[in-house]
Amino acid sequence: MSKIVVVGSANADLVIHSGKMPLLGETLTGSDFQVNAGGKGLNQTVAIAKLGGDVSFLGAVGNDGNGEMLIHCLEDNGAVFKGLRMENTPTGVAVIIVVQGDNFIILDPGANGKLTPDIIQENAHIIAKSDYCVLQLEIPIDSICKVCQIAKANGTKVVLNPAP
Repeated sequence: MSKIVVVGSANADLVIHSGKMPLLGETLTGSDFQVNAGGKGLNQTVAIAKLGGDVSFLGAVGNDGNGEMLIHCLEDNGAVFKGLRMENTPTGVAVIIVVQGDNFIILDPGANGKLTPDIIQENAHIIAKSDYCVLQLEIPIDSICKVCQIAKANGTKVVLNPAP
């Protein structure tokens, strides 16, 4: 079986449904509030794990409750967390308002934005030992370039989802 590493984002998604978008200064009552594990990198990792893949996740979360929830989500779905728990930096959060099936999203990247090329280099062995590396564009672009350099040097195939 191929060994896969996903390098990317992990967020706590705060989702609320509303009949309409609020106007400036307006407060509305919403419904069906949920806190979900999200972020394109985490979602890809969980999808691969659910399909039976040998997958690990390299990303960054804060040393907070949201970070713990995301790590548990990965582990509960059969993925291995090989990322970082960052002190003094919160886990990324997406605030999602759902109006008649359309999403309106505001993102604070939090720890995702601190996944630097230096941190990628320190974890190069994870990429080098993988057959495939899956990426998206929710971490710094310099870090994505560093991942690709390491992958190329070690014969690791790269799959890039150019989202968002």
